[in-house]
Amino acid sequence: MAFPSAGGNSGDAALSRHGPQRDKAPLDNFPTRIKRSVKDGSATPKCALESWRVHAQAPHNPLRPPNGSEMAATDPVRYPIHVDSETAEVGDAEELAVVLDVLNGRRDRDVLAQLRPHLPQIVRKPSDLPLLMRTLARDDQIFLIEAMGENLADALQTARHLRELLATIAEPHVKLTLIDTLDGPGLRKLVVTARDLAGTLEWAYAQCSLRLLELLGEDYLRRLIRHGDDLAFVLNAIAEEPQNALLTNIGWARVAELTRNARDLALLLRAVPPTISLTLLDQYDRRQLIEMIGDRRAWTYLYNRIKADEAMQLLRKLGADDAL
Repeated sequence: MAFPSAGGNSGDAALSRHGPQRDKAPLDNFPTRIKRSVKDGSATPKCALESWRVHAQAPHNPLRPPNGSEMAATDPVRYPIHVDSETAEVGDAEELAVVLDVLNGRRDRDVLAQLRPHLPQIVRKPSDLPLLMRTLARDDQIFLIEAMGENLADALQTARHLRELLATIAEPHVKLTLIDTLDGPGLRKLVVTARDLAGTLEWAYAQCSLRLLELLGEDYLRRLIRHGDDLAFVLNAIAEEPQNALLTNIGWARVAELTRNARDLALLLRAVPPTISLTLLDQYDRRQLIEMIGDRRAWTYLYNRIKADEAMQLLRKLGADDAL
């Protein structure tokens, strides 16, 4: 594919993501397009503009600044990319996002494939992945995630950033690829509290939630969820099928042990549908319920927060005299 001269406005219109002729016009040369993207505010910060200007003025030695002096040893490593007869360099995710924007979706996979061995060095901080994912089609999003491999958790750093990335992904298959690529070790590195787990599951959805619970593992889930309110918080974030999976992984006997008082029991019953709540109540014997509920005030608190059929089941277990 030939690169035309940089003059005129037709190239700008054709390379606009919303331009009517986006698939017909050839690509302009990289450095010129990068300067335009930065000038009109559509792409990356000033640092990207400077790095591309260096390349434009020294095409045979892109690492040499315009004044001819050698770059400092502390300057970041840069990685070359080639599109037809043009060559450019990328040093970080912001610059890569500019390249992908300039190419306008026509050579994204080619660029990512050239950079694949270096993507973990380019994508280094939590904001990098959402920035790049927004510019890519579904299959290229999957390619990027898989290319990050075991470095994915280090780039995300925290469960909050994992949750934010999941929130930006529309395709369930891309979410599943993200979770599978993190795998058990990566997920356990990020998800370190019950609140982390709830926030991540909230944006995982459906089969992704089930897969996430499976990869975390039963033992780790039991360590994360230490109290009844922890469990209720997580249950509130997921649908019925993953709720059942979580309760099975933890073990129904363990669920009964986590329930310390009437407040815990009320939170758990409000978090699950009737098909689960009645099974939950079956886990407690009369002695456990009396110890949890304790007195008339606790019973009133619980009674006002549960469904009628749940209250009737509790009354049958307690006996009306104990409840009243």
